[in-house]
Amino acid sequence: MSTRNLVIENCNNITKCEVSLDEQKLNIKYAINGTGKSTIAKAIKLSSSGKTLDELTPFDLIAKKDKTIKPSISGLPFSNVAVFDEDYLKQYVYQKTDLLKNTFEVLIYSDEYIALKEAIDKELSDVKTIARDKPNVTVIREITKALCELLAVNKESTKLSRKKGGVKSILDDKKGALFNPPEELSGFKPFIDDEKSLEWASWKLRGISSYGKKGLCPYCASVETDKIKTETKIFQESFDETSINYSNQIKEYLEKIRDYIDEKKLNNLLTSLKSSSDRSTLEMQLVKLRSEADYLSQRLFVLANFNGYSINQDNMQEFEDKFADMQIKYEALDYFNTDLFLVEINPLNEQIKKVLEMIGKLKGEVAKFQSYLRNTVKDRQKDIDEFLLTAGFNYSFEIAIDGNDSAHALLKYKLSDGTLQDVSNPDKHLSWGERNAFALLLFMFDAISKNADLIILDDPISSFDSNKKYAIINRLFRTGSKGNSFYQKTVLMLTHDFEPIIDYVQVGGKISGDSICAHYLKNKNGIVTETKVQKNIDMLSMVVLMKELASDSSLSLPVRVGCLRKYIEHTVADPKEESVAYNILSSLVHNRESATYDTEGENAIPDTLLQKGIEDIKEFITDFNYQSALEKFQAKSLIEMFEREEKSYFKLLILRAYTEQSEDVRRRIKDFNDVLRKYIDETYHIENDYLYSLDVRKFDIVPQQYQCEAERFIEEEKRLMA
Repeated sequence: MSTRNLVIENCNNITKCEVSLDEQKLNIKYAINGTGKSTIAKAIKLSSSGKTLDELTPFDLIAKKDKTIKPSISGLPFSNVAVFDEDYLKQYVYQKTDLLKNTFEVLIYSDEYIALKEAIDKELSDVKTIARDKPNVTVIREITKALCELLAVNKESTKLSRKKGGVKSILDDKKGALFNPPEELSGFKPFIDDEKSLEWASWKLRGISSYGKKGLCPYCASVETDKIKTETKIFQESFDETSINYSNQIKEYLEKIRDYIDEKKLNNLLTSLKSSSDRSTLEMQLVKLRSEADYLSQRLFVLANFNGYSINQDNMQEFEDKFADMQIKYEALDYFNTDLFLVEINPLNEQIKKVLEMIGKLKGEVAKFQSYLRNTVKDRQKDIDEFLLTAGFNYSFEIAIDGNDSAHALLKYKLSDGTLQDVSNPDKHLSWGERNAFALLLFMFDAISKNADLIILDDPISSFDSNKKYAIINRLFRTGSKGNSFYQKTVLMLTHDFEPIIDYVQVGGKISGDSICAHYLKNKNGIVTETKVQKNIDMLSMVVLMKELASDSSLSLPVRVGCLRKYIEHTVADPKEESVAYNILSSLVHNRESATYDTEGENAIPDTLLQKGIEDIKEFITDFNYQSALEKFQAKSLIEMFEREEKSYFKLLILRAYTEQSEDVRRRIKDFNDVLRKYIDETYHIENDYLYSLDVRKFDIVPQQYQCEAERFIEEEKRLMA
């Protein structure tokens, strides 16, 4: 395993960013919103696919029209990159007709599948070569198939379907045959009697239809006489363009395979088609021709495309009979029985006989293939169903294989009685969380099937509750499932959610320790840096961290007091009722002359309890004295400490103490920037704490915009004091 170092420059809000990627590991990059996480993902995605990064050009460069500086990325060794983001959801998941695009490739296709299919193809190679690749056999296969489509029949296969365009006219209205033309058309007799009369009739009808209303003959441009108008009218009434074209199409197909059809029967059919008044005989001839064409077409198509889908596993005992039936018994054919036809078909029959002599081996290969399909579908469905159950989603998953490398992914809703209801439009029925969670799992299979050398998860789980986060991450990185999960694959997870670092770095055990690493990203004035997050060194439980900070004599008193208050809140069920020390510290923060229980400062803490509370505080702040401490909590003193403090987390602790001085200060900061006020309040309330935290002495976890706004507010306060 090696480490790759990427450098991204001049992309959106990033002037320069250096990030590392450990190969064959889950690389978690934790950062607050606005750091540039999505920009990092987009830069890698664009570059790996050979595209420019122009769309990431920062606005200031666009405004300056400076084309000398361009967005760039270097050190990227990956070209096959899979990215889970909004674009993936739109393009591949929840299609109109399917749950997942390319279902077969994603969930079924594998090296084992290829090997099993090739084993069957090897046994059938000679048969398939003749049926699929021999030119003359290919012509017979394609034309017989085309004839079957043209000569559609009724359910009983006894008559041609009248729904097919031209059939009714040619058989019932007799507008497709050029027999006994009206006396008025006697002048056209040489054309009607010609062997290409159908082509001529079609040509004439097209001319009349397209250009017959211009008052001129569409062929010689002479002025139409009454005689020509009469002939044209009678011609249109006597013959139908659709039926003439239909007859022509049949004739064209037959001409292409003339060498393989009995000459006498072919000529009889063509004569009937052109001029016979006995339409019932013509229909019988066409139905018979269609029957033989269907017989050949089906067999030649099956042999040309035979694979593991061609026989159902449940019917393996019938396999030999079915394959033997693929032999073409030309003695039963009336039309297709010429010597040239036998020359083309005999080799195919001989190869089928050879395969039948080794049928046991072929049946074995087909059985292996079918077993693979059955087990793969079963395993995939079970895997996804277990995930849906663990994540708390009331759905079931199914894979329907159509054959020939095609499949559909289906989602079913579990009704209260246990039955399953088809979900026809998942995109509309699923909630946002359900859509994203399920899409993540499908993305995992997709990325694995494409053998992606880098997988990017752009803030994939931030919006889920803890249970769903666990179910999703646990499945994506299931330890030991290297070929069926992201375990030991190179994965970049960009997230503003701290929980994955807690669960998989600090607590550990869910993913092997040597398969994961984590960094904290910080964007300061466009420069993005990363700091490695180490278990038990950089992450401490909130209780331990607050205890250490409260006891750290190098920190200013307001910082230590704020941390001690928070420590008590984490360790005492009801601090206001159960901890005298907490009430003393609260009185200090609110700048009361003496320690009280109430916010109004009237319910004083008795001396005996006061001393006990101070003793409890001295376990952390050894030199604590209320009156001395009160001096340090005066407005001017707090501002001075704010300006001296270098750590942003501590600066905002001091600022919070300052805003607790009076309602006037609270009103001023609300008017100045209410978002800043809310951030300060929410950051230091324990209900917003994780169980663990990054060590704030090492990591700058306060967003830069709040740092800047805090500095500006203090400057305003200093002006008021002047």
